[in-house]
Amino acid sequence: MASETILAIVALVVSVVALLIAVAQLLAQTVGTVEGYRRCQSSVLGGWSEHAKRRWRWDEFRFETVFSTPEILLSPRHMHRSGIFPIEDIPQENGSIDVTNELVCWVPLLRSIYESVGSVFRSLHTSHGDIDLTSNLSWPSYRLMTRSWDFMTPDIVRPYATTTVSDIAILACRMGMIWKEFNPAMGVMEGHGANHIFSATKLRGIGTMLTYTKMPVDYKVERELQGARGFQQRPKGLDMSECSIINVLGKNYPVFSLKFIWTSAADMLWFGILPGNPTFNLPNLKVRTQGDIRETLFQLDPEGVAVRHLKGMQLLRHDYLHGFADIIPMMAPWLQQMDTIVNWYPRLLENNTVGLTWYHTCYKSFKVNLNQYNGSTPSDQTEYIATAYEELSRDFKEEWDGISQNLLQRPERFFQKLRFEYDKTTSYFNALDKRMSLAYLHLVTAHLREAPRSYVDAQQRIRSSSHLHRADWKPIAMDYYWKYMPDYVRFMSSMGDMDKSKVEEAWITLMFRAFLWMRAHVPVDHFPLVPSQYYGSRLPVYIS
Repeated sequence: MASETILAIVALVVSVVALLIAVAQLLAQTVGTVEGYRRCQSSVLGGWSEHAKRRWRWDEFRFETVFSTPEILLSPRHMHRSGIFPIEDIPQENGSIDVTNELVCWVPLLRSIYESVGSVFRSLHTSHGDIDLTSNLSWPSYRLMTRSWDFMTPDIVRPYATTTVSDIAILACRMGMIWKEFNPAMGVMEGHGANHIFSATKLRGIGTMLTYTKMPVDYKVERELQGARGFQQRPKGLDMSECSIINVLGKNYPVFSLKFIWTSAADMLWFGILPGNPTFNLPNLKVRTQGDIRETLFQLDPEGVAVRHLKGMQLLRHDYLHGFADIIPMMAPWLQQMDTIVNWYPRLLENNTVGLTWYHTCYKSFKVNLNQYNGSTPSDQTEYIATAYEELSRDFKEEWDGISQNLLQRPERFFQKLRFEYDKTTSYFNALDKRMSLAYLHLVTAHLREAPRSYVDAQQRIRSSSHLHRADWKPIAMDYYWKYMPDYVRFMSSMGDMDKSKVEEAWITLMFRAFLWMRAHVPVDHFPLVPSQYYGSRLPVYIS
C-alpha cells in the first residue's frame, strides 16, 4: 500500500514537472520569440525604448510588438494641447549618446536638433526673460506615432522615425548643412556640413530612407580659425562642433551659434520663395532661378517692361540681378526676431546680388537726393524721413550708413530703432489709401520696371565723363533711381493710383523702408537653395 502511494506521488511529481516544462516551452516560444521586440531594446532606441510594449492578441493567441517613434516636424512652439511637443521634451539620455551599430540614427539626430535649438532658444528670450510665443516661430517639434512590428517590411531591421521632405530640408539648413543633391522622389538626398551628414536611399515598399551621421569633433579646427575674420574664443560650455563658418558677401565669419530666423515666412527662403508681406496682402513669389525671376516679373508687369530692362542690363553683366534685388526688402515681411540678434536669412539671388539698398554709399547718395527734394517740394512725410535718417546716422554711425566692423554683432537697440521706423512706414502705407494693398504692389512694380536700367545708365555716365573714370557705379545708379521719378508717376497714374506728389512721397518712403529692412537682416551665402516645388511637401521621409 505504501509503495503504491509513493509511486503515485512520484508519478504526480513527474507529471507536474513535465507540465511545467511544457508550459515553460510554450511561454518561451510565445514570449521569447515576439517578433521585433528585441529590436526595440534600449541599446537600439535609447530612452525611447520605454514606448515599446508587447500586446497580447487573444484572437491569434500571440504577442504583438507595438512601439512609438517620433514624427519630426516644424510647428508653433505652443502646440502641446494637440499632441505636438517641442524638441526640448525629448527623452534625455544619461551622459553622451553611445553611438553604436545598434543605435538607430534618429536618436543622435534628435540630440543634434536639440543642441541647435539651444543658442536660438537663449537668443529668443525677451528682456523680461520669457520666450516670445507671439512671433510665429517655426519650432522643431515631434509627436509620437505608434506602430506595430507586424507591418514592418523585411528590409526594416530597426524602428524608424518619420518626417517630411519640407521639414527635414529646413531643419538640415538651420543646422548649417548644405544639400549637395536633393531629389527625394528618386530617393536622392545628400547633405553635409557643421559635422553633420545626411544620405538617403530608396527602399522597396517604404520609400526614401534617410541616414544621419554626426562626425567626431576635430579640435585642430579651433587653432586654424584663430586668424580668421571676426574669430571669437570658444564660449565656456561649447565645443568646436558648435562652430561654423558663414559667408556674408565674400567675407567669412566663424560663429558658435547659427542665428537663422525660425519663422514660417523665413522657411520659404530656403526654397527660393520670397514671402509676401501679409500686411499688404502681397503674394509669395518664386525667385530661385532666372526663369522663376522672369515669370515673377511678368506676373507683376504683364507689359514686359521690367523683363526687357532686366535683359538689357544683363547684356552688360550676365545673369546679374541689379534692380530686381530690391524686391526682397520691398516685398518681404519683417523677419528679424524682436529684442534679439536673430536675423540671418539665406541669400536668395544669384551672382552675389543684394541690391543698392545694401551698400552704404547708396545710403548717402539717397540722403543727398532727399535733401535736394526737400529743398524744392518737401512734405511732412519726406521731412520726417530726413529726420529719421539723421537720427540713425547720428546714433549708430557706421552701422547705419557706413561699413560695420562686425555686422553679426550689432547692438539690439539698433534693431529696435530700425523696427520702430519700419513700423512707421507701415502705418504710412496703411493710411495712404483704402486700396492700399493694390497701390503698394503697383508702387513696387513701378520701381522694378525702371531700376535695372540704372546699371546701364550709370556705366554710360562713367564712360562719358573723364572725372568719373574710376568712380563707383552704385551711388550713381542710386541717383538714377531718383531721375526715374517721372516714370514711376506715369505708371502709377496709368493704374489709377494717387497723384504726382503722393507717388513721389510714397516712393521715397518705400526706399527708406527697404533700407531699414536691409540693415536689420543679414544674407548668408553658400547655402544652395532647395527646389521650390518641395516647400510644404508632405512627401514622407523615413529615418533609419
